[in-house]
This record gives sequence, structure tokens and C-alpha cells, in this order.
Amino acid sequence: SDARVLNSARRLASAHGLNVVAALEKPLSIQTLNSFFDSISKSTKDKDVGNQALALAKGEFCLYYQPVIELSSRRVKGLEALARWQHPDRGILLPDAFLRQLTDEGLMQELTNFVIDAAVKEASLLRQSGENLTMAVNVTASTLLDLSLPDQISDICKKNNIPTETLILEVTETEAMRDVTRTMDVLLRMRLRNIGVSIDDFGTGHSSLRELQRMPFSELKID
Repeated sequence: SDARVLNSARRLASAHGLNVVAALEKPLSIQTLNSFFDSISKSTKDKDVGNQALALAKGEFCLYYQPVIELSSRRVKGLEALARWQHPDRGILLPDAFLRQLTDEGLMQELTNFVIDAAVKEASLLRQSGENLTMAVNVTASTLLDLSLPDQISDICKKNNIPTETLILEVTETEAMRDVTRTMDVLLRMRLRNIGVSIDDFGTGHSSLRELQRMPFSELKID
């Protein structure tokens, strides 16, 4: 079609609330189309990096909950909190679309604080309704280097009237082994407060069995 028809189509689409990023003319090869989509995706992601602090402030991040099921009884015994970004233009985004940028921008701790706080509040509401489920939250190596974290979590649990054993912190084997001495200190403080510790993706890292034996975990998740 000629440019006039394309421009009319663009205006009509915009009137219906669609974001028209470009108008392409036929014939199109698959390579051209893929290259175009890649450029649009990269440009959108680059734009998102600067928007993540604003997204956190506006409450665009939310939690989805994955059930943990005991096979012998077929009952839901716990939940794992999974962070999602309710992007205003791109819809629900999974962690691989925003975690690296959050880390680069120094916002990972802020997201972790939000996840822990929201997950504990959800566990508290479930407990009030008679569902005593554990709640697992993923944390990074940088979070585990904070010696004040066990006290912070203990205070949050007390504030929301749930026992500390309700919460389980999950850390991947690779993350846990980055600074074994410091991580061991924080994990031990967690266990002394009855906060669960789960080693995730076991088998994908390079920890020795000796190090693993010293690690005060309460749960091992095999990859």
C-alpha cells in the first residue's frame, strides 16, 4: 500500500489505543522481520532500565505464588513467592527481563525488601484464614552479606504476627558459595531464629560436599 493508506492505518490504530512502532512494506523476509523485532525489543529494554526505580515507587511489581505440594498427602504445604513486573506496555514480565537491570542500577535490595514484606503479609493473611503454609522467598548473594538481615526478617514476622519458621529464604548454590564465610555467618543467624534456609539449584554450582555439610540449610532443592 502507498504511504497515505499506511498513515491512515496508523492513525486509526492509535485511535484504538494501539502503540504503532513502525509501518513496514511488503514483501518482507523472515530475517528482516526478526531483525526489526530484535531492535524494538532492545530499544524497549534499554528504556525500561531507567524506569525501574519509578516502577518500584509506583507499585508496578507484584508477587505470584507457586504451590509446594507434598506428594504423599497431595496437600499444598507451602508457597514460593515469585516477583513479576506489571509493565504498563509489555504486560507481565518474568525476572529474566528485569533482574539484571535492577542489579546494575543498584535496586536489587529495594526489590528484595518489597518481596519479603509482601510475602510475609500474604503468609499472615493465610494464617488468619486457617492456612499455616510456609512462604519461600528468593534472595541474592548481596542480600546474604547483610548481617542485619536476620533481625530485620524477625522483626517483620513479629510485626505481622507469624512465627519465623513460616519464612524460608532460598539462595542458589552458586550464590551461596561466592563468599562462604560471610554467607555462613548470615545463614547461621537465620537458623538460630528458626528462619528456614533453602539451597536452590543444587548440582549447578561448584560447592564441595565438605562446604555443603557445614552449610546450616533446612532444605535442599536438586536441579
